[in-house]
Amino acid sequence: MKSVFSSVSVVILTGIQGAIALLPADAQPVPASGGTGTQVHLRDGRFDIDGGQLSGDRANLFHDFEQFNLDRNQIANFLSNPEIRNILSRVTGGDASLINGLLQISGGNSNLYLMNPSGIVFGPSAQLNLPADFTATTANGIAFGSNWFNAIGSNDYASLTGSPTGFAFTMGQPGLIFNAADLELSQGNQLTLAAGTVASTGQLSAPGGQVTVTAVAGGDRLRIRQTGHILQLEIENPVATGSPIPWTLPITSLPELLAGEARLTGTSVAIAPGDVAVRGVNAQTATLSAAGNLISESGQMLTTGDLTLQAQDTVRLRDSVSTPLAIQAGGDLLIQGDRAIDILALNHPETPFQSAGNLTLVSDGVVSADSHFANGGQFSILNLANEPGNFVSLYDPIISSTGDVLFGNYTGVALKIETLGSIVGGNITITGPDTSLVGSDPDIPILTGGRALILRAGLPSLFNPPNTPQTVGGATFTSFTPPSSSGNITLGNITTSAPSSDGGPVILSTPGNITVGNIDSRAGFGSGARFSVTYEGRSLTTSRGGGTTDGTGDGGNISITSQSGSVTTSSLSSFATTSVGNGGNVRVNADRNITIGNVNATASGEGNGGAVQLRSSNGSITTGDILTLVPFNSGNGGAVTINAATMAQTGDIATFAESGNAGSVRISASSNITAENISSSTSSSSSSGTGSAGNAGNVTITSTSGSVTTGILITQSSGSSSDGRAGNISVSASTSISINSIFNRGSELGSIELGAENISTGDVNFFGGSEFSATVGSSSQQQSQRQVDPSELPEDVTGLNPARSPQISEETVQIEANRRREFEDIIQPGFEREFAAAQDIRYTLTAIEQQTRTKSAVVYVFAEEDQIRFRVETGRRAIETSIPESRASLLAKVEQFYEDTQNVASNSSADAASETAKYLYSVLIKPIEQKLEEVGEDSVDNFLFSMDSGLRLIPLAALYDAESGKFCREIQL
Repeated sequence: MKSVFSSVSVVILTGIQGAIALLPADAQPVPASGGTGTQVHLRDGRFDIDGGQLSGDRANLFHDFEQFNLDRNQIANFLSNPEIRNILSRVTGGDASLINGLLQISGGNSNLYLMNPSGIVFGPSAQLNLPADFTATTANGIAFGSNWFNAIGSNDYASLTGSPTGFAFTMGQPGLIFNAADLELSQGNQLTLAAGTVASTGQLSAPGGQVTVTAVAGGDRLRIRQTGHILQLEIENPVATGSPIPWTLPITSLPELLAGEARLTGTSVAIAPGDVAVRGVNAQTATLSAAGNLISESGQMLTTGDLTLQAQDTVRLRDSVSTPLAIQAGGDLLIQGDRAIDILALNHPETPFQSAGNLTLVSDGVVSADSHFANGGQFSILNLANEPGNFVSLYDPIISSTGDVLFGNYTGVALKIETLGSIVGGNITITGPDTSLVGSDPDIPILTGGRALILRAGLPSLFNPPNTPQTVGGATFTSFTPPSSSGNITLGNITTSAPSSDGGPVILSTPGNITVGNIDSRAGFGSGARFSVTYEGRSLTTSRGGGTTDGTGDGGNISITSQSGSVTTSSLSSFATTSVGNGGNVRVNADRNITIGNVNATASGEGNGGAVQLRSSNGSITTGDILTLVPFNSGNGGAVTINAATMAQTGDIATFAESGNAGSVRISASSNITAENISSSTSSSSSSGTGSAGNAGNVTITSTSGSVTTGILITQSSGSSSDGRAGNISVSASTSISINSIFNRGSELGSIELGAENISTGDVNFFGGSEFSATVGSSSQQQSQRQVDPSELPEDVTGLNPARSPQISEETVQIEANRRREFEDIIQPGFEREFAAAQDIRYTLTAIEQQTRTKSAVVYVFAEEDQIRFRVETGRRAIETSIPESRASLLAKVEQFYEDTQNVASNSSADAASETAKYLYSVLIKPIEQKLEEVGEDSVDNFLFSMDSGLRLIPLAALYDAESGKFCREIQL
């Protein structure tokens, strides 16, 4: 990692040194008059503190001071005996205590408590020489059960028995504790600082023991809980605990102490009431909690056990080039900012955040994690409800975890996560490269080169394992055994797309299962990136869109490999959006089953469609629709190859090119093959291309031990000026073949070979070539166009009837010829080259349906002397109906409607136009609607009207349906 911001530091020390310098020359502890009978004796440069009041059980000794200050080289020595468990001192004069000397206890192993609500300051020369625990607090009461040691006023000392159970801060804003010293206790003891604000630029050390730093809000009560050797401070209900005597004397604030505001240098972050700001911590366990913000700049926090950083507002962690941040726990590391977590620590030569156990970030707000993390347990980002939480990163996020990794959504720069366990996350959006990464990480070229995502689960080892120190201050780290995990990856949608550059790579690797949503690596002005999924385990599952990679350059390649598992995805898309880009290749290889939604490897212009390859070594393949299209210009459609060990089932497959060549389609399986419609076709018009079509691809379907069932098979090449070659169709099966129908068209017809014990087909339609060959079972026929006689075919072949193609009646042919002549009389030469022949109508409608997934129909309307007759040509049949309405009456209404629509500015013309629109809808549209519904053809999406003379100026979109209240253009017939 490298520096992003300049050095930041807590500007407090200078002000504190100034405050210490103001100490009077005779600074010393000054006993309060009356009360406890505390005495201070100066002996050999040491202030011996004696007297005081004992509790009823003689375990607690209480002292009362008017002032409590120590200058450098001064010693405050509290006299004790083996019976005294706790020595508790209060300061009642209303001034903060400035301690720049040594605190010690002699004669016993007592814990020491110092309470001064006005504030406590430890100067840089302050020291502790104590045999047990030390607590400094600005509370105004220390609880002993239901009784209180009051910071002011009288106390019933005899009733204050046992050990302290809590602290009360009943003032509006409790006082502060500031530490500029290295405060260290002996082995195994507890160091506690509890105040309204706590700032420590020095070191807080409790080797083998515990450090607790707590900043509270006014009115808070803290309850002391002792679990084994762990001290916990918890906010408590004041009603249940009662209250000490209110503090009415002055409370020194941090700005007053410094004669100015305390803030982080180089930022606008001020240290406010309720905040905790800490530089160094060294302990077995440590808990830092703040009612406001928890701040650490260039901190060194090391624990051999658990480390907890909590703030009711924000946890803000920073480092500098001169002093990198290091937060390391030998147990669990918990960082919780209720409103936000803001981490920017990029200057550590290795990994700033490490734990031998679990590492958890918790917040209901933004978790900004610009750093590297390594842990020996689970890594989790959660909200306060213990659910996966969202996080962001602007510069450099890398996570290495021995256990599972859990998070919600991620938004930020290139992300890398490696774990020996599983990864469970939400949506991932990569916004840019990781430009801050330096060092020896082998993935640096990928992470710094683009919007990359690298997720590796189930690894045998980590490149960046947690490297916490074995000992801290004489304490030893305990080893952590991570939980066993299957190494799965479960995610929401993945986006590495870029609006103005190349999309980023997606690399997913695991020996377990992979389950993801949509993968989108599109590019706005560049190439879509590749994404690669490699794993050795059981299954990969994507949902809600699968994978998308496209760009104004090339669509990115998609590669998914399961070495010993299965693959389940929703859709996979890799397409180019400009006139020169290529569709990306899509390759899925699995040992077991492959289940995929739709696959799109389309090019928009002169580029080529991508190839699609699906291979299962020991399982089945099931897909949705597969498209490898080049709808404009001269690019080639991509090939489609499906190879299944057992069963294969697909939706529609379409490989299409306008002027280029269509791709081939090859499906093979040992068991049954079921496919919807399959089309390998080219079609070029003079308006958008050369008018000359390329060649269609071959369609080959092979089932070695099962059956083949398909919809329509199409291999065709049609151009407005010249056709290309049709592709061959070869279908073979061990048992049976069932085909809906076959279309074969081109300047040279392709062969059709069907081989099985039982064969059933619908229509076989072929156009253009002079020769057609068909091999069915063991029989072979080679005939001229449209002259295969069904009587010549084997008895086990049913429905193969090319002689009936293309099923356009003589009436429709004559209708088209008549309409054609009418237009030729007007348009004159050149008209014939721009329009298809009548025999192409049904074929064209069928091809449109296969390529666009919409149904279309041609409607012929005839205004005869005493009736209006309709003929509807779909891709399957002709449908006729009529109504009794004379031509003269209809033409009169048409003329009236035309005149009214030209004068809609007048109210009378508008009303008349509305009524005429209703009439024309009832006689021209309603009969068609009713007839199509009657015969089950009411799902047509698009209608092309061929109107009789006299009707061709009718604006059909303006016709109005009185029943539905909609115009014709809004109605689905």
